[in-house]
Amino acid sequence: MPHAAEHSCECGRNGRSRRIFPRGRPDSITAAKLEAAREAGVTRISINPQTMNNDTLELIGRRHTAEETERAFFLARTAGFCNINMDVIAGLPGESPEDFAETLNRITGLRPDALTVHTLSVKRAADLKRDARAAMLRHDVTGKMLSLSRIAAREMGMIPFYMYRQKNMLGNHENVSYCRPGCESPYNIHIMEEDQTIFAFGAGGVSKLSVPGPNAEHNILRSFNVKSVEDYLARSGEMAERKLRLLSASPDGRDLTGAFSL
Repeated sequence: MPHAAEHSCECGRNGRSRRIFPRGRPDSITAAKLEAAREAGVTRISINPQTMNNDTLELIGRRHTAEETERAFFLARTAGFCNINMDVIAGLPGESPEDFAETLNRITGLRPDALTVHTLSVKRAADLKRDARAAMLRHDVTGKMLSLSRIAAREMGMIPFYMYRQKNMLGNHENVSYCRPGCESPYNIHIMEEDQTIFAFGAGGVSKLSVPGPNAEHNILRSFNVKSVEDYLARSGEMAERKLRLLSASPDGRDLTGAFSL
């Protein structure tokens, strides 16, 4: 396993982290990684198919297949994980409500413990955004897909536990996470509320230091990782230094470096 994953597992074994929530594409999940996560005390993981339509997966550049998603899910269940989330995206190019319904049917058959439904966020320069008429059609289709996801979640005994929006989402819809009672992810709630310190590792990650203010509000300080994978690997030491500087830059001048374990 990569060094960062090993360190996360070590933190879990030593009790320095209350929650570790691994997320991964199906083709990246192996029995060895699942075993390491279990040894670290991980209880909740996320397997992210995005869609169970292999043609769409190829179109959007994903390297896994629907069958690999199912394999990864069964590996996780066999490893003893009883809180598994799955992510899907509504509004993917070329998909109809019927295609999305088939994705939901296959996921329902797996019986995950949580389902996160993302609305496609269109990039600023994307062809779909430039073609207003096509975009409007996708808005209507996406709304139907989200209605189907609510029905599927209800059929699996799930309830919504958090929601958020992003820029350029089709139809100004939202991302919603559903789960069975007791399978909520406090991390997702805290990250939306921005009331908890979070260290981000990997290209494009944003670390956040939450410092309580005098009136119970939280001041948030941020440290950004570079977005390029090549640059991140070449400058990993600099990224660590950024986090250390973040800890020593509290609003009231306190040095918080000793309060956290990196």
